[in-house]
Amino acid sequence: MNINQALKWSSQKLATSPTSSLDAEVLLSWVLNKPKEWLRVHNDEKLSWFKLFKFKKAIKKRSRDFPVAYITGHKEFFGLNFKVNRHTLVPRPESEQLVARAKQITYDNPINIIDVGTGSGCIAISLAKSLPNSIISASDISRSALKIARFNSKLHKVRVHFKHGDLLKPFANKKFNIVIANLPYLTPEQLKETSISKEPTNALLAGNDGLKLYRRLFMDITNHLEPSATILLEIDPAQVSKIKKIAQTHLGAIDIKVLKALQGLDRIFEIKI
Repeated sequence: MNINQALKWSSQKLATSPTSSLDAEVLLSWVLNKPKEWLRVHNDEKLSWFKLFKFKKAIKKRSRDFPVAYITGHKEFFGLNFKVNRHTLVPRPESEQLVARAKQITYDNPINIIDVGTGSGCIAISLAKSLPNSIISASDISRSALKIARFNSKLHKVRVHFKHGDLLKPFANKKFNIVIANLPYLTPEQLKETSISKEPTNALLAGNDGLKLYRRLFMDITNHLEPSATILLEIDPAQVSKIKKIAQTHLGAIDIKVLKALQGLDRIFEIKI
């Protein structure tokens, strides 16, 4: 079987996926250790028995709803490559706006930033790479996720102060200029979607309305804010009004913006203190 035939075969096997062709190209590129562009130029090249076996095995996993990133073991985020596994949420392009917005706010001034619920560390590490003069901290309740995050920080040769624990509790006496949180915000009903069925439940589910962790974050957040601090959250577009009420309950009169991410959806919630 050559490359062209393998891609056609795999696209048929993944026909129920809206990204079947892209998934097939990414997985074959990974198997061959070649860029996707190389596949198109060498589409008549025959695959070895071992490479074909590895590719078919990867396609079988993908057909069972395993994320491509879990199969390859890595995912690109903000132009950097990150190791991921079943203990970490797969980084999403939407979350890149949290990094981009934080960069805009800092104007390269050295400040303290925390990434609450860091997972693979992609947000914290991208910030550390982009803002070398700032102090970046990160927390996560999962030791397994933090192990991956620390690996990624070494991979990209940046310093991030990682601590294990619940939300802001590991940094009890610390204040920050920017608090970033991409916490679990799905409801049990949303969790039934097959596209996320293999990702860690504790990185996705947050009570019956998806806001359990954000409520707890706001209960403690005032103790961790420097004057004129900014809070950046990633949320479900349907949660905007509820998040506003929660924030105003704990912070009073505040400046709130809702920024659109990919597909024009309200995803980024910005609060200026």
